[in-house]
Amino acid sequence: MNADEIVAGIDPHQRLVLQAALCPVEEAAHAWRSWRAQVDFDDIDPATQRLLPQIARRSGVIPAEDPVQRRVRGLYRQTWVRNHRLWHEALPVFDALGSRGIPTLLLKGGALLPVYGDDWGARPMYDIDLLVPDADFDETVVLLTELGWIPEQGQSPDWVRHRMRRALNGWGFEHGDHGHLDLHQRALAGSLWAHA
Repeated sequence: MNADEIVAGIDPHQRLVLQAALCPVEEAAHAWRSWRAQVDFDDIDPATQRLLPQIARRSGVIPAEDPVQRRVRGLYRQTWVRNHRLWHEALPVFDALGSRGIPTLLLKGGALLPVYGDDWGARPMYDIDLLVPDADFDETVVLLTELGWIPEQGQSPDWVRHRMRRALNGWGFEHGDHGHLDLHQRALAGSLWAHA
């Protein structure tokens, strides 16, 4: 699939929201007005809602008289708080791994923070994605359980260490109400062989 095919597959309403989030302000404001004329704000889908915090950061895109302006800014603030909670819960994991000399790499949303000017409200994250070397994966699973993190979907730490790693590149762990971390031993789902 090439770039033109990908773009052609984007829902027209989502394309307008992407333009409002990414294009120069005048074009973005026009895209916003077009989108608002076509869509009931109360019925937007989750994928579109994920883009709205990016638009909230942009001055001049949403007109001051638009009644949803405050709601969009509220989504931005909600994203900022949730992302900080995720990070706060994950920090002890990074500290513990660092003290054991286990190298880590942030993936996905956490890795993209610098692209968004370190703005924690710009992009919703639902978990912190953490990559460790395959050789350190078992020790990391043990460490997570020692810190009170539990594997998602009721799986046991032994299942994650032995069964999951043969078929998947990572698994989710939870901690309290706000801790969600995906532990990866491979960066890509299609790269499970030993030399990847």
